[in-house]
Amino acid sequence: MREIRYETSDGVATLTIDRPDKRGAMTYAMLAEFSASEDHAEGVAAFLERRPADFTGR
Repeated sequence: MREIRYETSDGVATLTIDRPDKRGAMTYAMLAEFSASEDHAEGVAAFLERRPADFTGR
């Protein structure tokens, strides 16, 4: 089972941390994986450039 689910709908990306036994707590490994993702880099760039982000799910 994956602990992070990524879904998009109508141009909105939703990240779900699926760890009910830990009340949705994020681990350092999960944070590192997210920080290394292309979507994280795109999100930061879009924020800094004040434009909509184009998330791909990678």
